[in-house]
Amino acid sequence: VRGLITAREGGAAPRSAWVDTDRAYDDGRWHRLALRRGGGRLTLFVDGAPVAGTADVPGSVSRDSPFGVHIGERMDGRARFTGAVDDVRVWRRALTDEEIAAGAPPSATGDTVLHLPMDRVDRTDAGG
Repeated sequence: VRGLITAREGGAAPRSAWVDTDRAYDDGRWHRLALRRGGGRLTLFVDGAPVAGTADVPGSVSRDSPFGVHIGERMDGRARFTGAVDDVRVWRRALTDEEIAAGAPPSATGDTVLHLPMDRVDRTDAGG
């Protein structure tokens, strides 16, 4: 699993920071992932526990950023995730270790910037 942030500060060139797990999570079970950016660190959590971290890069990943949000694929649209994604959330602040370990609140809060429950997925093949 890889978590990646690309940010831009002012007119400077964009910079990226990423973290990778040292194992795959292809055991047929659901896993809860969290990528936290805060305190100068980028930390990846799996099932509530920190598994990888690195120094963060300066800059904004706000809606004015040209990079957008990509879940389950690279920014260029390649290397797509094989599997299912459910209940994606983005907060306007870094969650604490305790909040991440406890799991997401059952509903959106005032700190929630994006909530994609993914409750309905329509799947089609090349034939329609």
